[in-house]
Amino acid sequence: MFPSHAMENFGNRFMEILALPLRDRCQELTFLIDRCSLKELQEIFPILVHSIFLSNNGIGWGLRSVVANMSSYEFNILYEFFLPLGPMFRLCYKLLNDTLKFDVPISSLPIKMRQMLESGRYPLYYGDAINVDHFNRHVNSLSFNAFDYYILHFALHALVPVHKMCPMAHRVHTEKWKTVYFLLAADYLCTFLPKDPNEIILPQNIGGSIKVAQSIQISPIKPSRSPVYLQLSALTRHSPNPITSNRGMEPSWTESGGRSDHFHAWRTESVLYLFIDSWLRFNVDDNRDLPSSEFIRLIRILVKQGHFFANSADIDNTSMSQLRKLAQAMIQAQIFSFISGIISRWPLDCSFMVVLELWLSYIQPWRYVFGRVITENSDYNGDLLRFESFIQDNLCEYTQIFIQLLPRFECLDLTSLKNVLMIYRLVKVFSQPNLLDVLSRLERSVEANSNGFMQLKYHTPSQFFPPTKPSNAFHETNYQYMFHPTVREKIENLLRKIKQAELIARENNRSNSIQLPEDTFAMIWERIVSFFVDNNDCLENVTQQEQQKIPDVLQNTAQLMANAFNLEIPEISAEDVESYQRMSTSISDSTNDSHQLSFSPMNNSKSRIFDYHGDPDLLPIRSNECTPLVRFLYQVSCKLNLMFGADFQRIWQRSDIWGVLLRPLLTPPMMTEYIDKSADRAVFREKYLGPRVSLRPLASYKTFFFVGTAMILGQFCFNSFFIGIVILLFLWLSLSYLKSFVNYFQKK
Repeated sequence: MFPSHAMENFGNRFMEILALPLRDRCQELTFLIDRCSLKELQEIFPILVHSIFLSNNGIGWGLRSVVANMSSYEFNILYEFFLPLGPMFRLCYKLLNDTLKFDVPISSLPIKMRQMLESGRYPLYYGDAINVDHFNRHVNSLSFNAFDYYILHFALHALVPVHKMCPMAHRVHTEKWKTVYFLLAADYLCTFLPKDPNEIILPQNIGGSIKVAQSIQISPIKPSRSPVYLQLSALTRHSPNPITSNRGMEPSWTESGGRSDHFHAWRTESVLYLFIDSWLRFNVDDNRDLPSSEFIRLIRILVKQGHFFANSADIDNTSMSQLRKLAQAMIQAQIFSFISGIISRWPLDCSFMVVLELWLSYIQPWRYVFGRVITENSDYNGDLLRFESFIQDNLCEYTQIFIQLLPRFECLDLTSLKNVLMIYRLVKVFSQPNLLDVLSRLERSVEANSNGFMQLKYHTPSQFFPPTKPSNAFHETNYQYMFHPTVREKIENLLRKIKQAELIARENNRSNSIQLPEDTFAMIWERIVSFFVDNNDCLENVTQQEQQKIPDVLQNTAQLMANAFNLEIPEISAEDVESYQRMSTSISDSTNDSHQLSFSPMNNSKSRIFDYHGDPDLLPIRSNECTPLVRFLYQVSCKLNLMFGADFQRIWQRSDIWGVLLRPLLTPPMMTEYIDKSADRAVFREKYLGPRVSLRPLASYKTFFFVGTAMILGQFCFNSFFIGIVILLFLWLSLSYLKSFVNYFQKK
């Protein structure tokens, strides 16, 4: 037994460690994990997990805001600490014991996951973990071992709206920047859901008494909704369902080696259930905020790794094969409502690509097969037939979401290459050989058996999933057949508008390429001047090179769509092009028109999509600036403005000669605009920036050129570099003072 005062001292020391800087904190925690007793580690474990994920108003240690590009030092420390074989997992494995359980209040779980547990119809996985209040007969908490406790909190951390709470996180949640959390989640999924059946999940020598993965009875796991009314035999005769064909199969293993595999499969089972139930049960109704784009990309990694994991079931002879057969069905149970809800609410801009790629990854499981190298020209002709049972089980995921996207894509601005590529990606996927033939055959089977049909229910055994409210989109009366004439007409309209956009884009490129000699000379002169003069127009929508690609991409898209759906490419006359160009002007003035595309003629090589009204020092670093120097000078400027801000304000307000002489050295005051997301909604706010010092111009290559030239001329004419710099400084001050005096007398 440990004396109470010793445990109290240890607890105080632990709280002091949590308050240390990140580097020292991780070093001290690593020392504690390796040296402390089991009793001491048991006391600090839930406090440590709470600090990592829930402290600092949900931001925790900053796993979802630290990126290697901006904070490589902190990134490496966090990444090494939370690796699957790092100190945090060593702590989890040391605490694995049947008698050591850690409670998770049910109130901290997502609402849909909470409803699943409270309904009483939950997977067997949660059977031993649920704690019921015997007075009111309600579920009040879950008891997990250390590994499951950490994995659950890690998965739930993705649901916290850190991108609204932390400005830095809002900036880095893009495709270009990947946070520590993003890479760790990918590592966890790839480690504990291995695509290689021969891959061993390390470490194997886990001490303590731990739970064993349950013997799983494979059943047809489908959502409780009723997607279509059809005869079961009408679809199953085409290709057997690997899940239904194995119904009732019990996991089998030999005493020599199989039991060891089964003993360690419980980690895979935990990761599979906790990630899917936490992420895919995210509530996407209109009353809640949309998740970050990083969360959508995490879901895509879960889907892709789930395909890899499941597609290796046929070559896996271990007990893990039962979990592999279960994985795709678990994802399928929740994926439609999630993707459909996200599509209906996500803004229709270039960020929509992350949502589109998530859906396209899910409906192409043949791309994620162990041992296959994916290339741009990969042929999946034979694989489509092998995966026909998957297409059959996910018919609505193919057809209904495709139909849902048609009116949205009619609203896309096709002057943006990223928007054009979105339509191209969609059409290219559905133009794969045999895909539309399989979908058409399945829908014909449904339609042919609409009389005397039997309802194909998505069975939901109580040991796997709770009942979910059936979606109206899956009721027979609301199901839209993808190959119905009404839908075909929508596809024809989209094809016509794509062709119109192509011709208009070609006409715009042709007019931009015709330049008079004086225009060419002016362009050359502008490029020369741009080297010496700062160009603030750095927020571009598209470049001239991207503009040249748009017509060809649209042409390929139209050709693929016509071939896939057996359509004729419409003939667009020159008069139609002129009429649509005239109409585009009026369209751009309206805020919403769901039946028209935006065709804005590009008369210049740059098209600004908005004016920047923020702090000029926070503009993206330009190509004619030195990146490290920009950041260093910004920190120096902030320090000077913090120390002498009041003095700068008094200097700026002086109306005498000293004010005239010193004002050119300061940046004039301005009113900036920014988006405040600290509340439940985004609000535009204004912030006043007083007169201040801005050293950013010194970081431009233009400044380097002038300083170098002055030094060379000083050495050549006066035999001194210093004299050249003094002359350059004198000329710059003279021009600044001259401009200041002119403005002063104009005001007088």
